[in-house]
Amino acid sequence: MSSFSGGGKQRPNANHPCYQCSSLNENTAKKLCRKQPHALVAHTETQLVRTYPAGMRIDSSNFNPVIFWAFGTQMVALNYQTEDAALHLNAAMFEQNGRCGYVLKPRVMWDRTHMMYRRFNPWDKEFDGLHSSHLILGVISGQYVCQSNMASSTYVEVEVVGIPVDCNKQKTKVIQRNALNPIWNDTFFFQVMFRDLAFLRFSVLDAGTSHLLAQRVMPLKCLRPGYRHVRLRSSQNQPLSLATLFVYSRTEEESLDYDAGATAENGDAAASRAKATVAALRPRREEAAASKKDSTVPLKRRMFFLMVHGVVPDEPYTILKITQESTTQEVVLQALQKAGLGAERAQDYILVEEVARGW
Repeated sequence: MSSFSGGGKQRPNANHPCYQCSSLNENTAKKLCRKQPHALVAHTETQLVRTYPAGMRIDSSNFNPVIFWAFGTQMVALNYQTEDAALHLNAAMFEQNGRCGYVLKPRVMWDRTHMMYRRFNPWDKEFDGLHSSHLILGVISGQYVCQSNMASSTYVEVEVVGIPVDCNKQKTKVIQRNALNPIWNDTFFFQVMFRDLAFLRFSVLDAGTSHLLAQRVMPLKCLRPGYRHVRLRSSQNQPLSLATLFVYSRTEEESLDYDAGATAENGDAAASRAKATVAALRPRREEAAASKKDSTVPLKRRMFFLMVHGVVPDEPYTILKITQESTTQEVVLQALQKAGLGAERAQDYILVEEVARGW
């Protein structure tokens, strides 16, 4: 494999043979990610790109590799002499395939049938064509979390590392003078927009010195649901024989909430309600009546994506979020909101469904 240096103002060559690789330092790669996010994702679909730490890192520190993976960069070089969180993320990424060969990119980057193909921008804060998920994570207890001093006061930091909108860090309370079997029993909630490149990092720290006692990084999609023991590792990412965290996890797919007290409304009221909030879709009358018996339990419906053409002139299609109970009027109102038009013009539009021959 031959390489091409992308230093200075040079850019990756889109006409390179597939066996040639564009090599960019982290500063050049970051600028490219910010200025041309869609173009870079498209380029890495067919061309190899490598990025490496900038020369300013005289301390051999590392950058977060996830952001470059999110743009499709195949080879993210790190300083292997520095065993830090970035290197732990890199190890977790390639443990998915037994540390052998490449890891397949998320479908959104290469599958032409995916609704978000060539529309995915990791810098975005909302993604119309991706199902976000809600992670409920309980850190119940720990075992032998500091084997050198069982009288340490400890707490756990739980961090989601992913695309910028997914990054979040929370921590448990401090358990005083007990590193043998501390019980935290704390529950955390995370919203994850892009699960395919989300990593979960557990860090056990000393409350007095903030020194890292044990840690573990894993891809979120590899975390099994329910009650599990997470085997911890040292700061050098070496397995610790007895150190574990006892956790509970559950992941729920994003759904649309319904107003349990909703009733039949006339067209004008429905239009104003849809304009105020697209997510508050109208449930069926019988379900709304049944929900009144127990108003503490909100109705939820699975969310689907609908492609509508001709909404925004600059887009080939617009993605709308609907449920099985969405009406044509509600879809039109949602499309008008995307186009920046008023709901009073809803009667001027119709929906035409394309059906494949033979259905």
